Amino acid sequence: MSTQMVLDESDIETLNKFFLESMPDFVEHLALIGRAIELLDFIARRPSKDPSVEVSIQRLAIRTINSAGAVSKLNIAGYYQPAISQIRDLIELGHLLEYFASDWTLVSEWGSAEEKERRRKFDPVKVREALEKLDTSPKDRKQSYRLFSSHGTHVTPEGFVA
Repeated sequence: MSTQMVLDESDIETLNKFFLESMPDFVEHLALIGRAIELLDFIARRPSKDPSVEVSIQRLAIRTINSAGAVSKLNIAGYYQPAISQIRDLIELGHLLEYFASDWTLVSEWGSAEEKERRRKFDPVKVREALEKLDTSPKDRKQSYRLFSSHGTHVTPEGFVA
């Protein structure tokens, strides 16, 4: 591996784009992601009766858009582990938004809580536990979160396995 990769990703980007654009599923997924980002943009601009809810939703939408964009850019450039770390961020955002969808008043509570209280009630593990209690069809959120944590966010031996 040359140091050129760190300084100039253009060859890697060209190869990755060629590979991805040749996959019909990828093109479909990219269109779906585009529509999801448009929906987030619409939601972020939608006025709310409660300004604290409006600001919280706008911030979450912006963070989701930023993280999704970072995943795309990092992957294309060949920086796969940082991209995985951003996917974990998207998983956390998804869990939080799913939790808010169960009770819209949680948005205001989350946005106005002091840090200690917010961590006690809305820490990622607390949100996953709350969602598990609400689930009618259980999902393995913990396993996917752990996978993306060990392969992209935390330095572990598993994170270096291709």
